[in-house]
Amino acid sequence: MKILFQVMVLFLLSNCNHSKPQETITIQEIEEILEIDLNLDQFQDKDVRIFKRKLANPENVMFNTNAEHQNNQPIFYCLVMFRIEDGQLKDYRAFVKSTFTYEKVNFEWINDSTVTFNFKNKFHEHEIYTVSGYGGTTKLTWL
Repeated sequence: MKILFQVMVLFLLSNCNHSKPQETITIQEIEEILEIDLNLDQFQDKDVRIFKRKLANPENVMFNTNAEHQNNQPIFYCLVMFRIEDGQLKDYRAFVKSTFTYEKVNFEWINDSTVTFNFKNKFHEHEIYTVSGYGGTTKLTWL
């Protein structure tokens, strides 16, 4: 009886952890963020891309007394998720503006149509965005 109980507990514990680990992606710098031309043939279901607009004046990036990497001009990021919908691959895009500079982002698929993006940098700034795409509509939420 004790062995049966231990086997049941192990079985339940092994089934409790279904979460996928977060993946990390490097942010790609581009000249014009509103005119991103993505060839869907190059992507697959559950691919993710993040772009940021190149700074017009990178010398304006400054450090404040809290060691936060801040910028006196906003940086625009484009979050793109790819998913199969109605048998076709579609891309869903959301745009965010930040005063902080990020180079890499952790992301995690929450379900078939939702991705959470966790922006962090070496100065411990932290921004979290969730993008959902379904039926031709993109929804962006943030914490």
